[in-house]
Amino acid sequence: MAFLPETSLTSALHIEPLDQRDLSVARRIHAVLRLAHAQEAALLQVKHERGPAQTPEAIQASMEIYLGAFLDGELVGSVSLRPDDEPEQIN
Repeated sequence: MAFLPETSLTSALHIEPLDQRDLSVARRIHAVLRLAHAQEAALLQVKHERGPAQTPEAIQASMEIYLGAFLDGELVGSVSLRPDDEPEQIN
């Protein structure tokens, strides 16, 4: 089992809601998605990485709720939630 160092990232990392309706925020979310897709492709040893399916404009128009993970003021991760087709469920 791996343990985080005493000065762990979790102490500096904070989560906050994102307003993807702001195109500059949507572009930052898209940039994080691009990096995540590239990292995943490298880990899976995929030669032709497709990148994220959503454009910044699609993210901006989305009705999803976005949360961002910030480290030293920089967006380093994001997650989105949306209602599921089934009652009382989220995706």
